[in-house]
Amino acid sequence: TLDSFAVQAAANADGNFAIDVAVTSTDSGVSSATTSGTIPILVRAVADAPTASGSGTGAEDTAIPLIIAMADTDTDGSQSITAVTINGVPSGGSLNWTNASGATVTNLGGGAYTIAGSETAIRAVLGTVSLTPPLNLHGTVNLGITVTSSETAPSEAGEVAAGLGSASTTFTLPVTLAAVADAPSVTVANFSGEEDTRIALPGLSAALVDSDGSETLTSIRIIGAPTGSSFTDAAGATLGTDNGDGSWSFTAAQLANAHFLPVSNLHGLVNLQLEATATEGSNGNTAMTTRPFTIIVDAQADAPIVPSGATTIDEDVQTVIGTGIAYALADMDGSEAVSRVDVTGFPTGTTITLAAIGGATVTT
Repeated sequence: TLDSFAVQAAANADGNFAIDVAVTSTDSGVSSATTSGTIPILVRAVADAPTASGSGTGAEDTAIPLIIAMADTDTDGSQSITAVTINGVPSGGSLNWTNASGATVTNLGGGAYTIAGSETAIRAVLGTVSLTPPLNLHGTVNLGITVTSSETAPSEAGEVAAGLGSASTTFTLPVTLAAVADAPSVTVANFSGEEDTRIALPGLSAALVDSDGSETLTSIRIIGAPTGSSFTDAAGATLGTDNGDGSWSFTAAQLANAHFLPVSNLHGLVNLQLEATATEGSNGNTAMTTRPFTIIVDAQADAPIVPSGATTIDEDVQTVIGTGIAYALADMDGSEAVSRVDVTGFPTGTTITLAAIGGATVTT
């Protein structure tokens, strides 16, 4: 019966059309009469949900481009994408874009943004959009993306089904953030002290910049120590580990108590570097900071060596004893010289004869 007669327009077709109806009546099967007419069918446009997908990948502490692919499923030209909503931007992060196309970008608060306008304008903005995550965040951030398509150009102007002129698709866009170690902070100063003594190094320090627990200080080194030099604590006990190449390794606590003990008789300017390395626990990524510092070692004369021993002379006879007085420098690096010899303790009445040779001055 006509009560069950139903019509569905061709897929995605929203153009009006008309059907012809002919009704025939018969009189006792002898005669009949037919009436024909045309019935217009008004087809109201109904929006189809678009397809959409996307992702983002990059390193922590950098702007991550968001790749969003979207397309209308109604391809007759009557629909276009009219809005894209992005939500779930984490607190402390930001969404970045360039808008030169006339689209309207609205910050809805709570980490949500809407881009509206023509499909061309929306796509132009999406081609520049990126997520800057909060500092030091790594792992996966899931953004919610809603793409809305609307019947903007139906075949019959204005004939759009009430409440069905727009349709949306929502999907989750994962943004993968690779962990990246942050270069640690390194604090140095310049120091001075005396030759052959321990020189305190207060203020040297190394610390993590990323304090979220994902990184550790895996190396703290002082580089450039002269051969034979070492590092000690305040009491003189060896501190740190000698790596055998002029570098010494320390813990942060050891570094805070470090003293430099120069090799015997060393003096002058000592150029060193403090190096610290931070390592990400999740993937082993490392970052290093190196800063130079100096230690001025002031020269100090070492007491010369005078061996003990006896010299024999005869009574009432003048005897040369100078050749029996031996002495030697304790510092043999060439920086010191004997500048004076004092001979004392002669009994009263002793006669001393001494000639000045080579410009030396003799005082009695």
